[in-house]
Order: sequence, then structure tokens, then C-alpha cells
Amino acid sequence: PTYKPFVYVFRHLLCSLDHLSEQDSCFLLFRRDAANTTKDACVKILIHLVEVENMPQWAKDSMNIRDIVSTFVHELKIRKPAQTLKGHMLEFLGLAMEVWPSKMDQFSTDIRDILLHTIKTQMNSNKPEMRSIAGGFKGLAAYLSAVPDALPAASVPELYQLVKVGLVPTDGLKQYAVPKGMHHMYYTSTLM
Repeated sequence: PTYKPFVYVFRHLLCSLDHLSEQDSCFLLFRRDAANTTKDACVKILIHLVEVENMPQWAKDSMNIRDIVSTFVHELKIRKPAQTLKGHMLEFLGLAMEVWPSKMDQFSTDIRDILLHTIKTQMNSNKPEMRSIAGGFKGLAAYLSAVPDALPAASVPELYQLVKVGLVPTDGLKQYAVPKGMHHMYYTSTLM
């Protein structure tokens, strides 16, 4: 069943509370485990931790964000993660850029290029990975809220066309992750 990775991650978190914080434990488990479902559960927990609005500043500062982002960028460049994991990793990279813009200077262009490349490649593919597209647009929306002028001028018209195409659900669509990601991008971006 789909709940097993979450139980595994939660057990690991409970066992390690004495020594590590939740984010460190998730990141450690992400690096150690080879299963995509476990890695995806870890990334979901990291996303949730970053999205907490009232997260104290000391908790944000204690998060080893550079190592996490470096690992995710490497994973996306070198390995080919499953589309759900890839989508969540892309979303996390955008959120990291939004929450810690000063710590992301060295990764800024890599994150932007990965997000744009994934979106363009998957939207023009014969068999697009819908969850990767949705995560890419959510990540790009967060990225652009932190660095609104970071997008190359040549990419804006093409990106606008891709968002327009993705906003209209096609017949037979069973999952609405892509239109939801497009709406998120459309309504939060200053470009649109």
C-alpha cells in the first residue's frame, strides 16, 4: 500500500529525534535509501517543513539547506528519478529559493535551468510526465516570487504559451496536477 513509505519515514524520524532534527533525519534517509517511494516521502516532509508559515527563524537557519539543494540538483542532473519524486524535488527547489534566497546564490542558475528544461522538455514530449510538469511549475512559481527578473527574456513568450496550453484540461484527463500547477504559476507569477 501507499502508506508504507510514510510509516517507514515516520519510524525513522521517531528513532532519530534524540540526535537529529526532522529535516536532517529526512535528508539522511533520502541519501541512504534507494527506493523512490521512500525518497518521495522524505521530500514531501521537507516541503511541509518549509511551507510552515510560522516556522521560527532559528529552525530555518538550522536547516542544512545548501547540502539538501546540492543533493537534489545533483540527483536531477545525473539520475532519472520517478516522475512523482522529480515533481516534488522541483517544487522543493523552488521553495528553497523562495525561503532562503541569500543562501541559494550558487544554485540559482542551476535551479532555474533545471526547472525550465524540465518544463519545456516534458511539455513537448509525446509522453509527458504530468507530475514532473506540475512540480516544475510550482517550483518555478516559487522561484520567480524570490527572483522575479531571473528568467531570460527569450524564455518568457515560450513559457507563457506553455502555461496557456496547460491551463486548458484535455479530454480524458484523470489527474489534475498539471492544470493546478499551471493555475498556481499563472496566479502567483509577476510575468503572466
